[in-house]
Amino acid sequence: MKYSIVKNDYPESLDLANQLTEQLTSDQAWVVDDENPDYVFVIGGDGTFLKAVKQFNHLLAQIKFYPIKKGGIGFYTNRNLFDPKELKTNLNLNECQINKYPLLEVKIDEKTFFVINELKVLNDVVPQQFSIFVNDEKLENFKGTGVVFATPSGSTGYLKSINGAIIYPTSQELFEMQEVAPVSTVLFHTINAPIIFCHEETIRLTQINSLKVNDALTVVGDARIIATTFATIEVKISAIKLKIITTNKINHAALLKDIFVGN
Repeated sequence: MKYSIVKNDYPESLDLANQLTEQLTSDQAWVVDDENPDYVFVIGGDGTFLKAVKQFNHLLAQIKFYPIKKGGIGFYTNRNLFDPKELKTNLNLNECQINKYPLLEVKIDEKTFFVINELKVLNDVVPQQFSIFVNDEKLENFKGTGVVFATPSGSTGYLKSINGAIIYPTSQELFEMQEVAPVSTVLFHTINAPIIFCHEETIRLTQINSLKVNDALTVVGDARIIATTFATIEVKISAIKLKIITTNKINHAALLKDIFVGN
């Protein structure tokens, strides 16, 4: 089994990575491969997890992610909490379960990216103008700061902070679009409400006005800039699912409560 380790820079994470490396090195069934792994161990929080997804974006169809952390709150990484002394027990993959998460498949002109949380198409300097199509049927002409798309897991992040809806985590085939600061006058207005789509819909944005790079347009996928210009963007639910190994059964209601409500 080929593996790679992605970690943050905290001392306890580095120590845990060393423990994990020693254990895997002692087992001939495991071979380190940072270019083409089958398993990726992620030591850290959700930010480290997104780093791993970015690093292996082109291999998401084959990889199984194994997040590991010792505490704190995380949407993806709080499943495998454990005492480091029990690390060997936790690595018995036959006793684990694999949870699958939807991805957004994003095509920007001729390039394709996979996004697990959200895609932001934003410009805080010049109002953007583009047409929005749903399966080739025109929905509206948009003018404003931008739009955001999110998966169910991503709907609890940036989208929630701009008054988007939370899609319950078990709704695997849904994704959401939310406008950001649209122009709204008696002469120009848009839907300006969260819209939830299913896997049968492909959303297309087509530029009306041609923006220059210095106009501050940013297309951001999972907290990284993936484009600064575009003619067309297409967004849909991907047939590829992100696979995460967990040692504990997921209680989705409890997870949302822990993160947003508390005790």
